[in-house]
Amino acid sequence: RTLENSYNDWLLAELAEGLGKTAEAEQLRARAGGWANLYDPSTGFLRGKSADGTFVADFDEAAFSEEYTEGNARQWLVYVPHDLPGLAARMGGDEALVSKLEAIFEGAKASPKTFLADAYYWHGNEPDLHAAYAFSELGRPDLTQTWVNWILDSRYSDTPAGLDGNDDGGTLSAWYVFSALGLYPKVGTTTYYLTAPRFPRSTLRVGDKTVVIRTERPRGPVTRASWNGVPLPALRIDHAQLVAGGELVLD
Repeated sequence: RTLENSYNDWLLAELAEGLGKTAEAEQLRARAGGWANLYDPSTGFLRGKSADGTFVADFDEAAFSEEYTEGNARQWLVYVPHDLPGLAARMGGDEALVSKLEAIFEGAKASPKTFLADAYYWHGNEPDLHAAYAFSELGRPDLTQTWVNWILDSRYSDTPAGLDGNDDGGTLSAWYVFSALGLYPKVGTTTYYLTAPRFPRSTLRVGDKTVVIRTERPRGPVTRASWNGVPLPALRIDHAQLVAGGELVLD
């Protein structure tokens, strides 16, 4: 609840700022930092606390304990989507968080896939669905592409068990569609992360406009992108650009 409310307060701060309510925005942004009270430097994870302010005893990063809803410490590690740089700073820098997150994915890759909840990365539930894209936020879009490709290959199939869990209103399906197209929304912002698309060419209708996504190398790796012939400074694009229509080339 603390992590979700911190993120919700950040979203509300964005809304308040857009409405010109500066004082409310500042108050909400301060509350949005509440997640940091749960960071435990001795384990490198976000943990629950007792009423007296101490961390809950008997910590196990793999355990589905009462500290976490439908997940464990690994799966809730990056549920600070509004402040991943802040989380990384507390861990000693971007590389420290990247290393810890990559170990979680490596653990998932090495583990047998079952119908049970996974002990490492768990694509079947929302808390860590954005985890592969967290690498892009931390300056490693190459790792985003590596693990997005792995998820697309290993967590989806055209069988009755083709989804890694309850689709939850289309969440898992939408994740696949966005990722297969080569872009993924940073929720609560107008930014989309760019990754390696699955198709050489895709055409989207956006209102009365058309967006074409093109690559000569499906599945990547993608190292640069251009929008309407103009190079993008990073593997990201803004919603305002997409809704205006045009061509996105991922090289």
